[in-house]
Amino acid sequence: CSAGALVNRHGKQQAVRIYDSLVPDELVVVPAVGTMGRSALFRRISLMHALSLIHEVRHHTMDALRRRTNRLIRECPGHDSPVLFSNLPKCANTRIQTDGEDLTVLAHTAWPKNHSNKGERIPVLVLIHEFFGLNPSIVEKADALADELRCVVVAPDTFRGVSTTFIPKAIWLALMTPQARVNKDLNTVVKWIHSQPGVDTERLAVMGFCYGGGKAIRYTTECRPGAATVIFYGSPVTDHEVLNKLQAPVCAIYGQDDLQFPQSLLREFKQGLEDSRVEHEITVYEGVGHAFWTDMEQIRRHHKPQREAWQQCTDFLKRFYSSTVPET
Repeated sequence: CSAGALVNRHGKQQAVRIYDSLVPDELVVVPAVGTMGRSALFRRISLMHALSLIHEVRHHTMDALRRRTNRLIRECPGHDSPVLFSNLPKCANTRIQTDGEDLTVLAHTAWPKNHSNKGERIPVLVLIHEFFGLNPSIVEKADALADELRCVVVAPDTFRGVSTTFIPKAIWLALMTPQARVNKDLNTVVKWIHSQPGVDTERLAVMGFCYGGGKAIRYTTECRPGAATVIFYGSPVTDHEVLNKLQAPVCAIYGQDDLQFPQSLLREFKQGLEDSRVEHEITVYEGVGHAFWTDMEQIRRHHKPQREAWQQCTDFLKRFYSSTVPET
């Protein structure tokens, strides 16, 4: 994500030229602490790592990317504080015990205001965070979605106890969190939701941002084909045979200037959904790049296109939930 944001701002060719001008030894940051402030140092590390990431992706060397990220994290003095932090004690209001394992899945659960368990069975939205982990931004979105959609929203911590604002660490967390583990944790979450009074897990949707968007569609294709999927600038699935498993609609939202997901890739995604006869809507908003919806304040202030994207995803989910209301 850092590389994508950098390229969006400076252009790929200029970013690569800057990277190529860097001396590799500049990445050894321990001696630099005395000459620049800690915050400035970490910003510099993040910038250089973003440039490095462009280089690694350009040359398709994922192993080198993992090594580079691990090296940066090890070399950052005091990297566990204050740059890395965990908001999870404040963000997670739910602890879900897994079956047969000594593992607790942390999550934030949001119920709509004035909800009563008496008679009303409300739908479910599983909300997957971006690569920073479960944080106040995701909590705020979960609360707002629960009220707007009249559903229960569960936002699990798929990083199992870690959140961060340090981009190299966030990249490392995303790379080192396999889909199979995410699927297992999400299955635990859905099973727990099913046990709660007043919910209707037949009306289930899965939504995610960035890292979470890619995990969302892979979870629905692999484990919950009857659940609707909402992707905000996440890695798409283009394989027709995989998409063919879906039995519920897909809503995908991207920025036109997002170089992580070029228009050619999104066309492949759309074609795969069409070939699989999956109901879908893919919208590419002009003038924005990756991760353009950062907080609910943008929605409250009617920022464009954030407000339009909010309206699109909530309208999509309302239609899905209303189309699957069980007969009484």
